[in-house]
Amino acid sequence: MIALTAAPAAFASQNDSSEGGQSSTGTLDPLTYEGSVIVATTAGDVLTTVHAGELPEVAASIRARVAAGTLDPTTAGEADGVQPLKSGGCHDWANAVAGAFSYAESTTGCAVIGYPGYNRVYNWSNKSGVQLCVQAKSFKSPGGMAWTAIGCQGGKDVSVSWGNTFAYTQVRGQSLSSVTGAAYIWWD
Repeated sequence: MIALTAAPAAFASQNDSSEGGQSSTGTLDPLTYEGSVIVATTAGDVLTTVHAGELPEVAASIRARVAAGTLDPTTAGEADGVQPLKSGGCHDWANAVAGAFSYAESTTGCAVIGYPGYNRVYNWSNKSGVQLCVQAKSFKSPGGMAWTAIGCQGGKDVSVSWGNTFAYTQVRGQSLSSVTGAAYIWWD
């Protein structure tokens, strides 16, 4: 059995879970998580699906295979026991609406398990005639969630700090109009 060399500190003790398995710090519990997850490696990201309790072992196995050269994240697919990535993330893109008076959050349902020093890349495009600004979920240190500005007219390949954290990718947008919200799309 392959185990993670060190569990991300961001979820070492999560007694503060809230709805959906996400803690108040914005992180997820790898022991109870079930679903699609991107396992970040130094050679690229790998998309797979896990059942509850499997993530630590699956992530360690994927990272060991990548390090040994037996799994190439750029060409990995179902034959390797993983899924091909779309646009670098779990989905092609997500529709979102920026709030008119405050930030409105949007989650793709894509969970990412990082490693020390890992940066997550976000992209977005304004699909309305209304100016808006977008921020992306990031982590300054394990468990230290922050919102990082990723632009006001659209952004391509904007990198934010993620580190050794397990959490959903998420953005939030705010319309600069005082009257209406604004539509945009984003992908990671």
